[in-house]
Amino acid sequence: MNDPYLNKYATYGALIDNSAAVNAKYHAWLRNDANSGRRLFLLGLKVINLQSAAVTGVVARFDLLRTTGNPTGGANGQIFQYDSLTPAITTGTTFLTAPTGFTDGQILQPMIKSTDEHLATAANVAELTNMIDYLKPPHEFARPIVLNPGEAVAVKQVTNTAVGLFAFEFVLGASQN
Repeated sequence: MNDPYLNKYATYGALIDNSAAVNAKYHAWLRNDANSGRRLFLLGLKVINLQSAAVTGVVARFDLLRTTGNPTGGANGQIFQYDSLTPAITTGTTFLTAPTGFTDGQILQPMIKSTDEHLATAANVAELTNMIDYLKPPHEFARPIVLNPGEAVAVKQVTNTAVGLFAFEFVLGASQN
């Protein structure tokens, strides 16, 4: 893969695990804090259905959207280095699950995730937990979504299901200003 962002900047994962499906829930909220001194590049977003029993009705729409304002509540998500020699992001980035109190902005990417009618057998578990990278560039000239200092995005469940358990992973590139 010839991706200039992966070769030029440190890369990180930001993971929310075991997030229960609830309509209108903000599963993940990521902010590049105003004082971070870096730009964050959203290189990927994986939505993983963790449901491990045969169910019907696990069809959900999620929106990746820009947000403004400061959230209340929520629990910390996990940001980690893909390369253990890369310095950890310990300050300047806020990553939460299930926060509230901020304002929705522009929808950047709508996403549909479904495992409806799959059977939970050993031969089919991979389909239950499959993941799709929703931000994969459509061609070599595409640029990733950038979070400049003070900007934030969220993954919001918009419709359809109250059944299921999901994980969300952002793939991030980080640069110093």
